Formats: sequence, C-alpha cells, structure tokens
Amino acid sequence: MSRAGTCSRGLKTDYGVAAVIISRCAAESSKRRRANIMYLTLVDLLLAAAIHLVFLGYLWATIRAIGRFGTTVRQLFSNLENKQLAWLRTLLIGYAFVWTLSLFYCLSAHVFKSDASAEWVSTIGAITGFLFINYLLIHALRQPAIFSGLSAEETRLAQSDDNQDAPEREVDSALLRRLETHMAETRPYLNANLTVEQLARQLGVPTRELSQTINQGLEKNFFEFVSDYRVAEARRRLQAADPGTTILQVMYDSGFNSKSVFNTAFKKATGMTPSAYRAQG
Repeated sequence: MSRAGTCSRGLKTDYGVAAVIISRCAAESSKRRRANIMYLTLVDLLLAAAIHLVFLGYLWATIRAIGRFGTTVRQLFSNLENKQLAWLRTLLIGYAFVWTLSLFYCLSAHVFKSDASAEWVSTIGAITGFLFINYLLIHALRQPAIFSGLSAEETRLAQSDDNQDAPEREVDSALLRRLETHMAETRPYLNANLTVEQLARQLGVPTRELSQTINQGLEKNFFEFVSDYRVAEARRRLQAADPGTTILQVMYDSGFNSKSVFNTAFKKATGMTPSAYRAQG
C-alpha cells in the first residue's frame, strides 16, 4: 500500500470524525436553543398570567368594596343623589371581562400556539383603557363629594354596622316609640338631606344606637325608613292637591329631590306611579 493511499484514508477518517463531532455539537446546540425557547416561553406565560390574575384580583376586590359602600350609604343617608356608584361597579365588571378575554388570548397564544395576530388585541386594549379612564374621570368630576370619602363618625358607624360578629342588642322599645312620635310630629323627613346622625342628635341618642334600633326593630335601613315616611307624605299631598299642583312639586314638598328615586319608592309602596295614583284618587 502506498503512502499516498494511507494518507488519503487517514484524511477521510479525520473528516468523518470531524463531521460527526460537528453534527453532534449542532444537535446539542439546537437542543439547548429549543430548551431556552421553551423556558422563555414558559416564563412569558407565567408572567402574563400573573399580571392578569393580580389585576383581576384588584378589580374583584374593588367591586366588592363598592357593593359594601352601597349598603353603607343606605344606613347613613336619606338622600342617595350623587352617592351611588352603580355606574362604577358596572364599568369595572366590563373592564374585568375585557381583561379575562385578554388572559384567554395569552393562554391560547402560548399554549396552543395560536397564529392570531396580537395587533387587534393591543388595539382593543388601548381603546378600552382610553374609554375607561375618560369615563371614570367624567363621573368623578360629576360626583366630587362621593370621592372625598366619609367623615370619621360616618366611617366608625359603617364599621360597626359591618361587624357581623358583634352580639345583637335587645331592641329599645321606648326609643322606637320616641322615634315614631318624633317622625309624626316634627316630620324631619321633609329635609331632603336628612342623615341618621342628624336624626340621632334631634332625639338626643347616640347615632349607633339609633341605627341599630332602626335596623333590628324595624328591619329596615335608614334610607328605607325615611323613604316610607316620604311616600306616605306624598300620598297625602297627592290626594289633597289642587289640580294645578304638579307631581314634581309634591315630590319636593315630600322630601324627595330625585325623580327616579321618588318614582321607584312610590311604585314599590303603592304598585303604581304617582301620576296613576293621582288619577285614581
């Protein structure tokens, strides 16, 4: 065998070994890249899911807080104008729905390798955020008082009413009789902005005691308690009103200052609208 042939076979062997080594290195490098891509994909998925879940958690907690606030204001005030946040609750529920859709999109994009374009998702998210912020700002400007919060006394009373573990006190029958007499003789419900704190001062009793007496003794909140007296007053005025007296005037004279609240309370008590009740009388 010639030396040239031996060298040629040696070179071929070296080339083959080198090719095998390069092929293995390329395969290992490809595996590492795939592993890195899978790791980064998993991290992106977990991060996106965490952001969505945290934000949805905050929205859920805020919606619950708004529901509790709605119950609180009915324990403290007889006039709920500019104090109701049903619009904000509805807005947050809608915004939570949008974020839920966004979460499902992220899961489908990462887990199911969806080819859906992210452009429409980003566009919808931007438009929704813009509308949400502006809608919230407009209503905040319309209701500046409600966003200033409750007073210290109102907050303490609300916390005491929310305390479910506190033992129920025996209903003070004497206070109930005093309350009924005061409402019939003095008619404080004609004050459209009457609060439970003001009524308690008129009776000379602690606000918390009066609130608990109304809640437990009459099984009503303060708003419902005063509203019943105002509806009864409106019925008397409608029956005795001159033909030229408007229903709106009767509404204001009875202590109401919101037409929607007046109509709702009146229909709940009588089963008919004020105009129908007047026509029947």
